[in-house]
Amino acid sequence: MKIELCDVKRTRYTKSGYLSYQQAKILELISDGKAKLAKKIALEVLEYYPDDYRISKILADIYRGQGEYYESIRILEEIDEEHVIRNLAAFYIKTNEREKLYHLYQKYYSKDLILKEFGIIDEESMLFSIQLYLKCLFHSNFQIDRNSLCYFDRQIYSYSDREAIKHIRNRHQRYDDTGVFDCNMNVEELFGKVKSYIELNKNLGVLDYPVCDMYHFFYPQCGKVDGKYDTNYFRVITLVNTSDIITMHPLPFNKRMNPLPLEEVRKTEESVKSYVKTRSGLERFNARYNQK
Repeated sequence: MKIELCDVKRTRYTKSGYLSYQQAKILELISDGKAKLAKKIALEVLEYYPDDYRISKILADIYRGQGEYYESIRILEEIDEEHVIRNLAAFYIKTNEREKLYHLYQKYYSKDLILKEFGIIDEESMLFSIQLYLKCLFHSNFQIDRNSLCYFDRQIYSYSDREAIKHIRNRHQRYDDTGVFDCNMNVEELFGKVKSYIELNKNLGVLDYPVCDMYHFFYPQCGKVDGKYDTNYFRVITLVNTSDIITMHPLPFNKRMNPLPLEEVRKTEESVKSYVKTRSGLERFNARYNQK
């Protein structure tokens, strides 16, 4: 009789211990760039414990990394909605599932906005960012004090290319952050090239929670990480399904990357100039789908 991969350890632990063991193992495989094996183990675990939302969320995240968003949705919709509100909202936004989005909005996010303290990055702030995004989407005329928001939420509420460039220069070039661009790099020019590329290649972005897409680029000696190590890679985060860049910064190579060579950027004079537009991503989203 063939022993399945997850059977060997399943007999040694309680249910809780077994699931914790497999969760740690799957996450380690993902970190090592072995998503295929991680998915295999996750599927095997869910054959025994189909209601475990922790493993289900990890499996949905594996599919997210592969761009299989509808498969992620299918998995998450089979478990208790309250355990995966943030995840489902992000996938519905990415795939433009408007009816399902509106259901979540009415059930969880339509209450009055409660502003958080600047700089808090946790589950609560991510829920707030989704709430703000959906409020803009479904009630685009609502008013809020933009200055009371942190940088990320200000960009959701009313996007500004110029503020994004300022943020990148201050946070990821002038100061010794984790990853900094070379001090001689023209950040504004790089911003324009990347924006033009993404405008033509949005399908290459990977959903990044809560309402963003993520891209990785190869660019020789673009900056340093940890203040001393040269790197040839940088990450770009955009507002989901748009070319509106929220931030970008150098980072070390890891096995989960699928870096895009920047020299292959396809640009036209018109698209290069597009980075100075002031219309927000949500405004363009609304215009595209005839929303007022």
